Amino acid sequence: MCKSKLTLASQVSAIATIVMIPISVTVSDILLPLTILLNFASGDLRAKFNLILHNKMAMLFLALFSLFLIGITYSTANLTDLFVTLRKYDKLLFAALLFPIFSEDRLRQYAINAFFITMLGLLILVYAKTGWYFYHGLEFTDLSVFKDHIAFNFLMAFFAYLLILKISSEKQHRWLWIPVLLVTVIYIFFLSSGRTGYIVFIGLTFLFVLQKISWKNVIIALAALSLLLGLAINIPSTFQSRVKEAIHEVLTHKNKSADDTSVGIRLTFLQNSIKLIKAHPIFGTGTGSFSHEYSQLKPTPANLT
Repeated sequence: MCKSKLTLASQVSAIATIVMIPISVTVSDILLPLTILLNFASGDLRAKFNLILHNKMAMLFLALFSLFLIGITYSTANLTDLFVTLRKYDKLLFAALLFPIFSEDRLRQYAINAFFITMLGLLILVYAKTGWYFYHGLEFTDLSVFKDHIAFNFLMAFFAYLLILKISSEKQHRWLWIPVLLVTVIYIFFLSSGRTGYIVFIGLTFLFVLQKISWKNVIIALAALSLLLGLAINIPSTFQSRVKEAIHEVLTHKNKSADDTSVGIRLTFLQNSIKLIKAHPIFGTGTGSFSHEYSQLKPTPANLT
């Protein structure tokens, strides 16, 4: 296969990976390393590695992954846990190796558009699913598509952030995207039970303000978030019930029975993790060793994962 065909194949595979991230973990996990293999097989390795070495974000990813490799040398984990952890965080390495592919503005825009179209299609499916529940008089349960409610709401929050960027930059077509942003935010806060999405959306809104810093953007962001959170707290919604549930679980956390709740498990997990950090404050216990070290705590935690 000639160099140009390999380059084109890697670019197509890269776009396909972006499309599959919100749809299938298995397919995206296959496409991601395939994309990188095709890209490096197309040649110009010196130029590609130079591009990586001169990109601060790519070097940050490599530095973080290097810490996991260094942690192998003194880890207390077994080989299975080592492999599982490295397999989980090899995305840092892959992310750095993707930079040469997305060095072109044209391809970056293709990738953004591909993600946009995918999330727009999933948003339509969400509201079709909502309409189906409503038509049949059924109680709304999990409205997410392909992913669980946590991952799906996280993706929707990122989609909303991209919409905000698009609305702020496209003066002529912004009115076409404002209704899309509105229905996306309605899903995030009023229909989804994924609390991570709530936090991510609020965090990304403040990121937008920092990126486009001005008094106008600060005022608009604070007013919009205040109005949104005020409505979500006071109007019967998934957000209202999830926030009340979280507050109740925090207040009752000291009760043993509360350790089985969503927030209770996380608070117990946090407390035990702090114990491990205090015991090994500088270097920790190595890559993949968390499960083993966590199980050694006294008294033995009821929930080890």
